[in-house]
Amino acid sequence: MACVWLPNDLTGLRSELVHTEPRVVGMPLGHALAGRDGTSVLDVADEPLMWTERAPREWVDWWAVNPRPGGSSPRGGRPTTTSRRCWSRWRRVPPSVSRR
Repeated sequence: MACVWLPNDLTGLRSELVHTEPRVVGMPLGHALAGRDGTSVLDVADEPLMWTERAPREWVDWWAVNPRPGGSSPRGGRPTTTSRRCWSRWRRVPPSVSRR
């Protein structure tokens, strides 16, 4: 038995979905989108995306909604090498998290 995050290639394996996570967007306090009850992918279309170079591209694309509904790609921000470094950058500016 193993727990894996989707999307993932499960060819030849039997799987059962046991949990889902919502997509979220983190914005610094004072940002126009901070504190809202919800956002859509259209609201963040022009915002730079922080991403981890070591994460599988399929995961980055899924979380970033790439391609977007209109066929565009998210605006790339400065990549990091690990998810821990992503969170380290967020600690420098207190984030406000808004659920999609």
